[in-house]
Amino acid sequence: MMHLESLTAISPVDGRYRATAEALAEYFSEYALMKMRLTAECEYLIALSETKGAGMRPLTADEKTMLRALPHIAIKDAQIIKRIEREGHGGIPATNHDVKAVEIWLRGELNFVRLAETVRLVAKLTAMVFMLLIGASTFTLVFRGFEGNLLVARILGNVPGGTSGAVAAVMAATFVLGFFLDALEIIFLVVPIAMPPLLFLGADPVWLAVLTAINLQTAFLLPPFGFALFFLRGVAPPELRTTEIYRGVVPFIAIGLVVLTLVWLLPGIVTALARRVDVSDATSPTVAPGDWPPIPPPPDSAPNSSDPEPP
Repeated sequence: MMHLESLTAISPVDGRYRATAEALAEYFSEYALMKMRLTAECEYLIALSETKGAGMRPLTADEKTMLRALPHIAIKDAQIIKRIEREGHGGIPATNHDVKAVEIWLRGELNFVRLAETVRLVAKLTAMVFMLLIGASTFTLVFRGFEGNLLVARILGNVPGGTSGAVAAVMAATFVLGFFLDALEIIFLVVPIAMPPLLFLGADPVWLAVLTAINLQTAFLLPPFGFALFFLRGVAPPELRTTEIYRGVVPFIAIGLVVLTLVWLLPGIVTALARRVDVSDATSPTVAPGDWPPIPPPPDSAPNSSDPEPP
């Protein structure tokens, strides 16, 4: 194939007058045509997302910004599009159609951008969880270092009603925290501080854990500050009103409160199975008291000159 230069160009625009017409390449070249086709495709997707009944969810402002930035492709991207059209690329057969090649390239870029965005969000969420774990652990250590856990134990021990009153107080505090904090945050903060005194007062650990879990799930749904409601509001379509979301969670709140009441009044619902399973039987041998080996006598002390000689 003959190399393209000023002497081999068929058109004088790309030959003798290339230096003069260089600026026109941004508007009249096939590279410019690809960018305009990408712009039309991206704007069409945005328009579909804004049309009711089009079968496409509304795009966020960040997604629209990302779509409008895709048409600003580099030369290497245009070469890939041309390769898809003529000979195929990355397992994709040749389309022999310029617009179809643009659409295939755009679909691949959207998948890559979505994957990159997912990885970025997962990395941010993982980092947030680990920072939360580090911060909560540090807070717990400092709190115990200043004997704050002893103060909490004394406060819970003085709550009227004994163990039941102390458990009710912790459940009420956990319920209120569920309005503003996530489950991990509450578990990292409340469990290391409040649960040991409750166990010391005689609360069943299985019953206590199930009560805390049901309590948190119910608190997340309570309007107007329910933590789960904010997540739902963020992904719900704009035409779904917040009051409709509030009405929709009422049956689930009622179910949570009924189950919480049943577990509180009938602890056997959650502890019966745990009592039937004796973990010690499966992990360590059982020795009857009559089969215990005799306790060896203490070792003789060092000889003393004042002790009488044995006969």
